[in-house]
Formats: sequence, structure tokens, C-alpha cells
Amino acid sequence: MAAVPGAAAAANAAAAPPPPIIPFALTPALADDAVINYATSEGKKLWKEASEQLPIGEFDGLNPHILLRDLDQRAKTQGWQNILTITVGANAYYLPRQHGALTMAQVRAHSDTYMVGVQDRRTQNSLAMAECLYKSIDKVLRMKVTNAPENYEYVINGQRVSDGPLFLMAILSHCAFKTQSTATNVRIQLTRLHEYMKSDIMKSGDIISFNTYVNNLRSQLASLNQTMDENDLLIHVIDGYKASPDFVFATFMAQKHERIMYFNDPDNTIESIMQLAEQFYTDRISKGTWTKPTSDQEKIVVLEGQIRSMSKNKKKDKQNKKGKGKNNKDTNKPNKEGGKNYSYEPAQAWKWVPPAAGEPKSKKVNDVQYFWCPNHQNKQTKTWGMWSRHKLSECKATPPPSSNSSRSQNSDSHPKHFHALNSIIEHAQDNDAEDYDYN
Repeated sequence: MAAVPGAAAAANAAAAPPPPIIPFALTPALADDAVINYATSEGKKLWKEASEQLPIGEFDGLNPHILLRDLDQRAKTQGWQNILTITVGANAYYLPRQHGALTMAQVRAHSDTYMVGVQDRRTQNSLAMAECLYKSIDKVLRMKVTNAPENYEYVINGQRVSDGPLFLMAILSHCAFKTQSTATNVRIQLTRLHEYMKSDIMKSGDIISFNTYVNNLRSQLASLNQTMDENDLLIHVIDGYKASPDFVFATFMAQKHERIMYFNDPDNTIESIMQLAEQFYTDRISKGTWTKPTSDQEKIVVLEGQIRSMSKNKKKDKQNKKGKGKNNKDTNKPNKEGGKNYSYEPAQAWKWVPPAAGEPKSKKVNDVQYFWCPNHQNKQTKTWGMWSRHKLSECKATPPPSSNSSRSQNSDSHPKHFHALNSIIEHAQDNDAEDYDYN
């Protein structure tokens, strides 16, 4: 009986070994913790990636928190976190974030565990880290650090080699970073965020840049093993937001602060508030409304202009009551036009006589053309209207307080207008943030 071809194929497939299980790894360097064979192309590639310069470039000793942030990121991809974690007693400290709590002697005691009498993956990682840091500092700082190689070097197989964590400590010792006064200065800067928001650096009110500044200060404190009370920091951050040049954003943040303080708003963590601020900022940027006046604010500008005009005219009224201006010169000359208040002179009496009903509002006197203009007031009689050389449409004087051109009331009725305009302004300001579409 002949064999069935399909059955033979199935039997061969069943006899084949299963495919190998591929071990999971986040990065090539984290695939295993075995010693790297630098004689292979793969080993050489791993060394190149691990020892290349950090993104900060040639670090000059300023803003060390940026160097530490970049180093932390490299440590995550290269598996350096174990050599950067120093145990002192029952406490463990991560060097890029808590170096302020450690001494050089404590770090050296930790490095001895993998640099003295031991040759494993930790030793290789330490050398790669030291090489990375060496490439990431500028010539001046490099000279300072390498002037004392005994602070970070070991002898392995007869060769002097650098330890990564100790080399980092040597760099930081030249940054004037690990002092209590530094922590105090950082806290002071965090309490003055409202001043920073008003500075020339923040002229545009860029909230993303502002948040980066705050987070950098927080990182500096953390690297010194210091913290700031989160509730206090939240208040300072919101105070910074309230100083923003964007009225709607500042008002919104002020209302948010009030809800947190008095109405137990659950959205009250520093991270959530900073994220909300960035979302609000990017939304207004995308709409083209950031720092642009709202419609109500534009109305306010017009109303405030009217108030200033009224104030100016009221000042003139007070001067006219005294009858004289500066240098004791009479400011109420009867022939002077373009003002609001004129003295009554007998020779000019005809100028104050209004045209009768039905009579034209223009006439010639001594071959000079005159027009009746209701925008001028006689100082003595307080009546409105005067024969002037300009037409009503050309008049630049302030119109009378009411439509009655012969109004005989005192002109000091401006305070009523001030109160009305100010009420409108306050109402518009209160409604600006409430009327804004935040979605």
C-alpha cells in the first residue's frame, strides 16, 4: 500500500523543532546584562551609542540640571541605573536626582563594588558613562576636572580608567551647585514667578516656556535632595499665570485659583494645573487670540478715552471758574474758537443770540460768514450755542451734556458720566473670561 503524501508532510512538520523564543528587551543594551564583547561589530556599536556626547553638547558648568536630565535619559536606554543608584545604610539615592545628599566618599565606596577586583557589565558601563561625560563638557570645565584624576580613576589590568559616577561627582563639584544657599535661591525664584512672568524674557507670555522654567527649578531642588511644599508651589505658579499679558488667560487662572482655595476643586495638583495652562495657551495661540483684546476690551478702550476727554474738559471748566489760566493770562477770549467755554462780552453779545425758529443757521456779519454751533457755552450765562466761523460738522469741541442746546444747568455734571462709563467697564471686565469659549 503506497504512503499518503499529505500524511508524510504532516509528520515532518510535527517533527520540526519549535521556533526559538525571542527575549523581550526595551533597547539593545538592555537585552541582557552579560559582558559585552567589544571585538564584535555589535559590541563596537553598543560602545559608540553609549559613549557619544549628550544632547546638551559642551556643558560649561551652568544649569547642571540639564546635564543631569540628559544623563538620566541615557542611563535609561543603556542600563546605567544600577551603577547610578548608591545605597547608604537603608537609603538608596539616584545620583542624577539626589547627588546633593551624597559625598564623594560614599560614591567611591559604591564604585569599589564593581571597579575593584570585579570585571563585569557594570565595569564596562561605568567606563562608557565616563567617556560620555568627558565628551559632553567644554574645554575649560574639562581642564578643571582632569586636574585631579585621583578623584575618579581606578587601575584595571594595569591601565588607569575613569569611573562614571565619580566622574559625574567631579563635574558637579565645579558647578557651585551643591550648597544650601543654592537651594534657598531656587526657592526664592519659585516665590517670584509673577515677577518672572512680567520680565522682558516673558514679554510674549509663552506658557510652555514658563512651565519649562518652573520644572527646571524643581529639578534643581530635587537634585539637591530638597523639595518645596506642593500647595505653596501651586499658589506661586498660579500667581505667575495671573500676571500673564493675556487678559482672558489671567482671569481664567484667577477664577481657577478661587475654586481651588474656596470650593475644593479636585483638579488641584501642580501637574494638572500646568497641563491645563498649556492647553489653554495652545488653544488661544491656534485661534490667533493670544494677547489680543476681546470685543469688550476694545469697548473699554473707547470708553476710557471718553473718560479722559471728560476729565480734560472738567479741568478746563475749573480753570474757567477762576477766570485765568497760567501766567495770569485770560483764557476766555471772546474770539477764541474750538473751545467749550467762552466769556460774555457786551461787544460780542450778538454771538450768543440763537436764531429764531425757522431762521437760517448761517449769516454774514461784516462780510464774515458765521454758523450757529450749539457746542460752545457762555461762561457767565451757562447757555449753550454760539455764532462761530466753523460749521457744526467741523466743530471739534465737546458736545453739550444733553440735546438741549440752550441748557442752562451747571456743566459739572460729568461725574454722572464717569460713574456710568466705569460701571460699563467693570461689567465688561467681569464678563470677558466668562464669555470666552474654552472648548
